[in-house]
Amino acid sequence: MKQDYVSDFTLFINHYLANHPEVVAEQKRGWDKYWNPDADQAAQAQNSKDTAPNDGYGFFLPAGIDKSH
Repeated sequence: MKQDYVSDFTLFINHYLANHPEVVAEQKRGWDKYWNPDADQAAQAQNSKDTAPNDGYGFFLPAGIDKSH
C-alpha cells in the first residue's frame, strides 16, 4: 500500500486553506470562543450580555406572550 497517497479532496482543502488564511483564522476564533473562553475577554463579555433571563421552566416564551396566566 502506498504510504504517500493524498486524496484529491485533501489536496483541494490544503490548497484552499493555503490561499484563504482568513478561513483558518475564523476557525481558530470559533474554537477559542467555545473551548477556550478566556482567550477573548471582549467576546466573553458580549456573550454574557446577550443571554435571556431564565424563566425556571427550561424554555423561553416568545416576545409578546402574556405570562400572567
